[in-house]
This record gives sequence, structure tokens and C-alpha cells, in this order.
Amino acid sequence: MSCGLFLYVGQEKLKFQDIYNFLKELETLQEPEDSSPLGGHGAGFVMLSDSLVPYYKKVGYFENRSSVDALFDSDELKNIANSNFFLGHVRRASDEFSSLEELDELHAQPFVHSDAHCRVYCAHNGFLKNYADLKNRLGIEEFYTDSDVLCQLLLALLERFGEISRACEELFSMIDGDNTAIFFVEKREQFWLVVLHIGKTRGLVVNENEMGEMVIASRRAPLYKYFGELIEKKGFFESLYIKPKEHRLFINWWKLKVNPPFSLSEY
Repeated sequence: MSCGLFLYVGQEKLKFQDIYNFLKELETLQEPEDSSPLGGHGAGFVMLSDSLVPYYKKVGYFENRSSVDALFDSDELKNIANSNFFLGHVRRASDEFSSLEELDELHAQPFVHSDAHCRVYCAHNGFLKNYADLKNRLGIEEFYTDSDVLCQLLLALLERFGEISRACEELFSMIDGDNTAIFFVEKREQFWLVVLHIGKTRGLVVNENEMGEMVIASRRAPLYKYFGELIEKKGFFESLYIKPKEHRLFINWWKLKVNPPFSLSEY
């Protein structure tokens, strides 16, 4: 799955129009070193409101319409102008999950799964090569794509170990293939963010600042095109840059501090 990712966590609200413009460009972006578009088969997001209520929405493929256009053109979003926490995804289906019936809303991302104590949202780029084996080991009977299995895997590990650090370490050791993923975890009224990269993917650029704010994207050029002014004003620095198709390993997790909304602290 060759998808595109975007994340913003900060105390200053991002305008929805700017997020829309970024995702719209990410959806069709072709670059010399990686000419395949990152989207076109679906789009989705999860955001966290000021009252700490997660809200997510996703759409599938449209024959004559941009999925990003369809995602933002909804009655639910007409009264929302900005966001402090936004995780966005544009989907480009892998060959294994690219039939027409697998391009619907149910196969779009983020995926979300929950148990009695925890809820996990997952936005994924790449292909979980051993998803079938993991599905069988976890006893997963219902799933839509390898990305769905990945979401359920982290939930199962959190349920098993009850602790975010151990669950993330196990997650990293169990994944096979080329994968980038961003997980948003709600656990016992606390929120966590997990970012991982394994192998060669569409790329990843992470910007952080001393206030615990963060901006992440799969592509460098549109990130600075639409958010360069914010990045400069808030003192962001590029803490990680992985070029498209560059082999790198990375995982980290942060606790989301919500007073005032929002900032991250390493755990």
C-alpha cells in the first residue's frame, strides 16, 4: 500500500483549508524519485476536539471525484474551521487489496479498533508482509487489509502487556516488510502517539519544537509549501528525514499532554 500520511499536534490551531490543500496535493503528487501517486483510492482522518473527544471519518474511491474532496465536503465538517490534533491519510491500494470492491470506505484509513480499556487508530503506508501469519497468530477473523491487521496487532499487544513501551517494542520486532505507521492511542483517559518506520517506504519527515509540538508528513516539499510559515514561526526543527525508498528503522512514542491542548512529551 503506497499511501500518504500527515500529522499535526500543536497549541496553535491549523486551518482546515490548509490541511485540505496539503492532502489534496499529497493525493496526486508525483516526484522524480517516486513517481507513483500517494492517493486516489480513499482518504480519512482522526482529530481530537478541545473537549478531548476523538472524531474520525473516511471515504473510499470515487470514479470521477477526488477522495480528499469527498472527505472534506461533508455536513459534519462545515462548522469546524481548525484543529489542534489532526492525523490524515490518503490511500493508494496495494496490488493485493486493489480490486474495485476493496476500494470502498471500509478499506480506507484510519482503521480503529478498541477493547474494554483501549482504542487504537492507525494510519499506515506500506505493506505488512507477514499480515496473514499475524492474523492467524492473533486469531483475527475479520479484517479488510494488512493495515487493519496492523491496527489490531498493536491493540492486542497493549491488552497483553498493559504498558505502551513494551507493546511498542514487541510491535517493532513483529513487523515484516516496508512500513510507515502512525498510531493514536486512547488508553484509560490518556492519549499516546506512536510513529514507526521499517524498511523502504514513500518517505517520512518529522518536525518538532521545544514546546512539544510536531508536524509529520510523507513528503517534504508540500509540507514546507503549506506549513513552512508555521514551522518557521514556531521554531520547528527537522528531527527526522527519510527519503522515499530509503531504508531506515525508526520507532518512538509520546504521551499527549492536553492542558493546554496539545503537546507531546517523550515517555
